[in-house]
Amino acid sequence: VSYFASCACLSDRSKYPTFLRTVPSDAFQAKAMARLLRLMGWTWVGVISGDDAYGKSGVQLLLQELQGSGICIDYSEIIPKSFAPNRMTRIVERMQSSKARVVVTFAISPDMEVLLKEVVRQN
Repeated sequence: VSYFASCACLSDRSKYPTFLRTVPSDAFQAKAMARLLRLMGWTWVGVISGDDAYGKSGVQLLLQELQGSGICIDYSEIIPKSFAPNRMTRIVERMQSSKARVVVTFAISPDMEVLLKEVVRQN
């Protein structure tokens, strides 16, 4: 029984027949994000994820949900786990140069903190 594991990959009963969780799968979050994008009429977005199972799985699920929706992904970036200031600078520069004004993230708090500090640093 897990109170924290949200990866949709754990929903595969053939691989994990005894796994139970108390939180919803990331698949529900991806569906909700896709629905929000459609309801708000946001058709040009950026995607940023953490370099972990949550980030990678979340983005993959979101992309599946967005297929055929008319919503386009302008860029997809991954926040590195190791300290990489040059990489963070490039990610934020990519965000700034994009015409997309909506950014969808699948990242845990420490990764978001690193990203947002770089956003603030670059103004």
